[in-house]
Amino acid sequence: MIDLKIDYIPDQLDLQALQHGDYTQLLNLLSIDGLEITLTQVRLSGIAGVQAGIEKCLEEWINEIYAHQMHRLLSGASPLRGISNIGANIQGLLMIPVQEYKKKGAIGVLKALQRQSVSLISAITQETLQASHQLSHFIANTLVDLVAPESSNNSSQRQTRDHNEMRQPVGFLDSLDLAYDAISREIHSTLDTIVVLPVRQYTRSGPGGYLRSVIRAIPVAILRPTAGAAEALSYTLLGLRNNLDPTKRKDEEDMWDVNHSGIIK
Repeated sequence: MIDLKIDYIPDQLDLQALQHGDYTQLLNLLSIDGLEITLTQVRLSGIAGVQAGIEKCLEEWINEIYAHQMHRLLSGASPLRGISNIGANIQGLLMIPVQEYKKKGAIGVLKALQRQSVSLISAITQETLQASHQLSHFIANTLVDLVAPESSNNSSQRQTRDHNEMRQPVGFLDSLDLAYDAISREIHSTLDTIVVLPVRQYTRSGPGGYLRSVIRAIPVAILRPTAGAAEALSYTLLGLRNNLDPTKRKDEEDMWDVNHSGIIK
């Protein structure tokens, strides 16, 4: 048997590709954090060629995972993993005091209740911050992609957002810097679209081109600042979470390095 632990950071959701039938983009809706699965032993006979053997192994493993390890797939997907983590802490709050009562009596129960209550509150807080961060980050990226064709420098801004994703805020104060950068970037992009571009169109095409450019800029004027606010909120929530649990920041930075090292993609 082979035991695997899988961490998956989704790529940017391509709405245009999804609209054209590329349903693999749905994989980019959820990240996978600490998914543990087991590849069972497979016995093959009468197989001609290495490729056929590999394909048969993959088929057997997929069928086995869907039949017996579906709960692991569900618990490894965010935000279901957060719900699973909270559920485990609730179970501990109910079961561990009973076990401690059998071992140490009433004193053991009080200590166990105190310990498990703190653990449960911490888990709820961290998972709420994590889920809120992921939701606001997804909203920000989606809004930016909706108006991307209207932006003249969308490629450089995408690189900026990718760099910020790689740089995890150390804590709350550090997250404020990233939040400020996000809002400033989107406001600058908005001003460029609703002021600079119409002026350029006026010099090229006259009043007609100016009017068309202004009309096209209206969605950008609404969605870009909203995207900046959502991204700023995302970084702020992430900074609060990293204050509570610094180990998650290190784990996610390591995940990013592996998935963008050029060895595993």
